[in-house]
Amino acid sequence: MKRLWMLGVSMVIGVSLFAADGKGQMRQRAEVPAGEMWRIEDLYASDQAWKQAKSDLAGRLDQILQYRGTLTQSVSQLLGCLRLNSDISKELGRLHSYASMKADEDTRNATYLAMKQEIELLVTEYSTRASFIEPELVTLDKTKMEAFLAAEPDLRVYRLYLFDILRSKAHTLSQEEEKIVARTGQMADGPGSVYTVFSNAEMPYPEITLSDGAKAVLNKAGYALHRASPNRADREAVFQAFWSAINKFRQTFGVQLYSHLQTHVFYARTKNYESCLHRALDRNNIPTEVYHELVANVHDNMDTFHRYLQLRKRMLGVDTLKYSDIYAPVVKGLDLKYTFEEAKKLYLDALQPLGPEYRSAAEKAFEQRWIDVYPTPGKRSGAYSNGSAYDVHPYVLLNYNGQYDDV
Repeated sequence: MKRLWMLGVSMVIGVSLFAADGKGQMRQRAEVPAGEMWRIEDLYASDQAWKQAKSDLAGRLDQILQYRGTLTQSVSQLLGCLRLNSDISKELGRLHSYASMKADEDTRNATYLAMKQEIELLVTEYSTRASFIEPELVTLDKTKMEAFLAAEPDLRVYRLYLFDILRSKAHTLSQEEEKIVARTGQMADGPGSVYTVFSNAEMPYPEITLSDGAKAVLNKAGYALHRASPNRADREAVFQAFWSAINKFRQTFGVQLYSHLQTHVFYARTKNYESCLHRALDRNNIPTEVYHELVANVHDNMDTFHRYLQLRKRMLGVDTLKYSDIYAPVVKGLDLKYTFEEAKKLYLDALQPLGPEYRSAAEKAFEQRWIDVYPTPGKRSGAYSNGSAYDVHPYVLLNYNGQYDDV
């Protein structure tokens, strides 16, 4: 279960970008046109429909237990178990998508935070029940697995999943041990949840006055916008105010990060991995050498990056290039701004070489409202693509600010 569930969750891509809207002011959600907010009703028509679906699914969780102790005995038992596991996992993914995305619309809203916690508890409950699957499957050898696949064509869709389990046999624990590990899933999300709520909903961000007399609230959205100001004094004031505010809570952020790291250490050691890196890459069967080679290539080409920094320094006309100069425009008088409609056109035009089918799929994202575009009070910062609602369509969270980098 955990592998199939994580397959969906891993498609949720967190991006550490902060953004504001093109006017430099955060909009109230009620002011955003419906066409520029995601249509979350495609998942469930209402909160009540979500609650009913969750209740219905909760009543089905024990069905998976009928397959315990039988997976290696017959092809039909194995196929039945995998189908049910897939079905329940997909519904859990859909329920989680709705609750988490509603919570991301406004992290201050306790109702959706509670709904998100409810579904996370349900995921843990199911993971605990389904924890027997992988320990049973690793008792099969490759020859018998191939025989099962040859005997039942419908089983072949699970081929990659099945052989991935055999590949990771050394990291699969006993049934009782896997059950305990499954129980820890709910606690493991704690540090990230605390960070999300605190940094988006409760952190007291500063307000400063810019050189033109305008007031700037330096939450994550305001910081992203004003750090790119062409006025160096404004940029330095923005950096000083924003990072001073963050620094006041450095112990809080530090403990959150430490707790998150300890979670990774726990799973790496419990699952018999050499390191957290080995465990993280093993999910996708990536050798650690690939990671180390990427890092080495960056270090081997630092001269190119240093040349870029020297060029930026010269174009800005400064004696010392500071961190606050990294995002500044280097061409004087060129202040590129794009409405979302202009950005859409540029994006779709860029897809032309990929063919009409690819472009058509991208157009659906706009026409069918897969995207939540603008920053609003309490909205989760950054950007991600959520593909865990398998039977619906992907969803994309943005914090579009109308700048060149956003396009």
